[in-house]
Amino acid sequence: MTTEQRFQRLETSLRRQKIVTGSLSLTLVSVFSMGLVTSPAVPDELVINKLTILDDQGRARIVAETEDDGTVLLAHYDANAKPRIAAATMPNGKTEIRHYDPNGKIRIKTGTDPDGTAGSNHLDEHGKLRIETGTDRSGIAGIVVNDGQETVRWRTISRTVGSYPPP
Repeated sequence: MTTEQRFQRLETSLRRQKIVTGSLSLTLVSVFSMGLVTSPAVPDELVINKLTILDDQGRARIVAETEDDGTVLLAHYDANAKPRIAAATMPNGKTEIRHYDPNGKIRIKTGTDPDGTAGSNHLDEHGKLRIETGTDRSGIAGIVVNDGQETVRWRTISRTVGSYPPP
């Protein structure tokens, strides 16, 4: 094969490569453009009745729903399907956040009532009320500490003027 034949063969090969490369480039641009045009738009809103987020084992870890009575609930579960935190808003406007121990028992419960009262309860492992705190719209705030039989052992109530019990 002469040098001239080799150059001619090389030029032919280069022309074919240019045609193939151009065709591939045009095809890629067309596919990309079609993808942009036909891809669905990002929704502004997601409307569902219940949302359950599962872990990699298929266990419900977070549940958001509106219950039959109209209560809106957001609950977090541990890997053993025990509730750990739950936040709720009831139809009457009352709100509540509950913290659970690893056995699924309520240990702390906080909330507000529609009238502006706010409170917090701390329960022991047997479900007995041990510490209760609260405030109301008038400015009264109180703390009650109970023993294991729920007998009041210490209580204080502060008012806008003075406190109870008196010193």
